[in-house]
Amino acid sequence: MLEIRIHCKFLPQNFNHLEDFISSIGYLPLNNNAKVIEIKNKRFKIIQEAKRHWLNYFLNIYEIKIREYEQQYQNEFIKLESLFSNNNDNMINDTTM
Repeated sequence: MLEIRIHCKFLPQNFNHLEDFISSIGYLPLNNNAKVIEIKNKRFKIIQEAKRHWLNYFLNIYEIKIREYEQQYQNEFIKLESLFSNNNDNMINDTTM
């Protein structure tokens, strides 16, 4: 799924800003087509590699957030179980007296 999103360019919009950071190639000599193609390909590869690094960075952040939310959920669940357990104990004690 992730590979498809990368291939189809369905990445977040801020990833497109990378192309602005990497200098334009409009100043290339017009008389050497092979060199122009080579430089364009290198620029494209640099941009793609930078996008991969950004994507890994963002995925790591999301994974950390998911783990934090999972831990928060577990803590709240334990509190809730404890609350129910205490209420049940109190109800049992009240009925036996």
